[in-house]
Amino acid sequence: MSQTNNYIFISYAHKDSDEVLPIVQALKDNGYEVWFDEGIEAGTEWPEYIAQQLKNCAVVLAFISPNAVASNNCRNEINYALSLQKPLLAVYLSETEMTAGMELQLGSIQAIFKYRHQTDETFIRALAGANILQPLRGDVFTKTAVTPVQPTQPTTPKKKVEPAKTKRTSACKRILTFVCLLGMIAGTVAVHYLTPYYDGFTLGLLITAILVCVTSV
Repeated sequence: MSQTNNYIFISYAHKDSDEVLPIVQALKDNGYEVWFDEGIEAGTEWPEYIAQQLKNCAVVLAFISPNAVASNNCRNEINYALSLQKPLLAVYLSETEMTAGMELQLGSIQAIFKYRHQTDETFIRALAGANILQPLRGDVFTKTAVTPVQPTQPTTPKKKVEPAKTKRTSACKRILTFVCLLGMIAGTVAVHYLTPYYDGFTLGLLITAILVCVTSV
């Protein structure tokens, strides 16, 4: 039992258990503490025990149906809750013909009509969000602080590093190309000036061939 008395007393007819108990579970899932008379120990004096729970509760949630109207226990619970001036929320499970006394008592009480909702989801949302219940809501729905995500700094594209071997190869090719040009010029000069003595053109071709072989290596 909660020592702060922040629980909801559930008044319902046991014949409506199949419809009421899933609603009770939904209230628990939405952060509410509830009490209902399931599992009362054998030998417990029922009226005294129920009366004590009604005295200690914060809000009474009464499920109204033809079964509840026909139940002496349900009528007694509602009468006692009103005599204690407990906040009371009536949930009408179906269209119900009220007795004159209950109609008089519940006519001005806040109510939710389950049978008017198209889906169970909209009904549970309306019930869990009822103003009369909000002070009792637990920490289940307390918003937690969200740590902002720091924007990621744009990554500067790395400059492509040309391998040292490639640089050396390019330099060698330029040098060898220059040497080839010199060889061709030398061959041309040899043809012009040294033809009477030996075949300078042949020498130029030989030098050029040697340089081309060296360059390809």
